[in-house]
Amino acid sequence: MKKILDVTTQAEADIRSFFYRGEVLIMDSCHVSRIGMRKVLVDLDFQPESITSITKTANIIPLIEYKKTDLLMMDIYGEDESVADCLRTIMFCVSRWPTMPVLVCTDRHDLALLKQLSLMGVWSICLKQEPLTRLKQCIRDVLNGLRLSSPVVQRAIGANTASNAPLTLKEITVLDHIFLGHSITRTAQLLHRDIRTISSHKRNAMAKLGYVSDADMYKRGTWLLRQPLLTELPAK
Repeated sequence: MKKILDVTTQAEADIRSFFYRGEVLIMDSCHVSRIGMRKVLVDLDFQPESITSITKTANIIPLIEYKKTDLLMMDIYGEDESVADCLRTIMFCVSRWPTMPVLVCTDRHDLALLKQLSLMGVWSICLKQEPLTRLKQCIRDVLNGLRLSSPVVQRAIGANTASNAPLTLKEITVLDHIFLGHSITRTAQLLHRDIRTISSHKRNAMAKLGYVSDADMYKRGTWLLRQPLLTELPAK
């Protein structure tokens, strides 16, 4: 009997240590979202002191380099940042730390964006509009080594007929400049590249995202706009 109890106790300890030994980094510009993610993690028995919350994408890489991170949970833009900033950071993190799960929780449901996140190597994507139970399941999945997004996101990605090729870093940078209002000529000047090279990056990016014209890109690519600083309280 004692042996059985010892085995059971050890099994419970193994389960706890499996889920809750790691450090988690949350990046979200919304205070309410950060609280919600933290609550889900604590419900899964993560220790509060192992959870770090930040509001800017720019702080992700320095923090991970300073302290090993076992799970990165993030939105696709931080305070006064663009989605392009986030995509560049994701590309770096996936390349530099391929075994670190990256889980994106966002309110943006643009099909092209969701597909690109998946193609870039994000482990799991969950929409903020979904119940917290869905986010909790996505966390469980990545902790079990599964690269599995929520069913809603899986269906959205499956419905997107654009190219299965991920954007390159250069293509993302060119799109970022264009949605900042820069012309192709100005973008070429700023990046010290030939105009034909910049035009080629733009065409390739549009093809990968499924945009058939400039008008189509500006209509459906609003997710590429630089996000304004989010305020926590409504203005009086």
